[in-house]
Amino acid sequence: MGAAALANVGFHVHVAADKADVQDCMARYGLRPTERFRKRGVLGPRAVAVDCLHISPAEMELLRESRSWVVHNPRANASEGAGPAPVSEMLARGLRVCLGSDIFPSDILQEMQAAHLLHKRRGDPSTLSEESVVQMGLQGNAALASHIYRERLGELAVGALADVILVAYAGPAPVTEDNLALHLVSGTDMFRVDTTIVGGRVLTRQGIFLHVDEEAIIARARELARELWARLQA
Repeated sequence: MGAAALANVGFHVHVAADKADVQDCMARYGLRPTERFRKRGVLGPRAVAVDCLHISPAEMELLRESRSWVVHNPRANASEGAGPAPVSEMLARGLRVCLGSDIFPSDILQEMQAAHLLHKRRGDPSTLSEESVVQMGLQGNAALASHIYRERLGELAVGALADVILVAYAGPAPVTEDNLALHLVSGTDMFRVDTTIVGGRVLTRQGIFLHVDEEAIIARARELARELWARLQA
């Protein structure tokens, strides 16, 4: 039975994070990774293709035509020496590209800064603009979350969820509409999420969780991680 038979099921899969992934797929199946996913019915509006470092223009078109989502992990890619994904080309082709953190803490501001630096090459047309980076990290991620959870996120409007964060920023330079993107990608270390409001309820204030025991959750997560690792090694 093909994956297409699984109605309304989403897929989260790492795609061509290493050249060896492509070589192995070609040797086993005679197809590139994205081509194989298309054949098995994996691609589609509920599919999240992570990394996509070594994909061809034809594979980009498959992702675009299927309206699959792409998640770029700049810090993880850099830490593995994998180099930057062809994000500029994917954006130019109209793919829906977001930012993720993979093995790193979930800090999208840090990922935006990393993406800005990872793709910065003098005189190279593939260099990402600050605006493109912010679009991926804010609008792109909000669009993906809205699609997956079937709620309106990433906007303050009637009918949308009342989710908002208040950010403290101590940057000495003035912040304007024209330079906001530059502040977001270059002043990351001076940003601090002070308050988080979800559904109209204040969850954190001055960076402190108000309704959960953070230390207990972290301790339990470590226990579960050890159990999962033991099962994987069994």
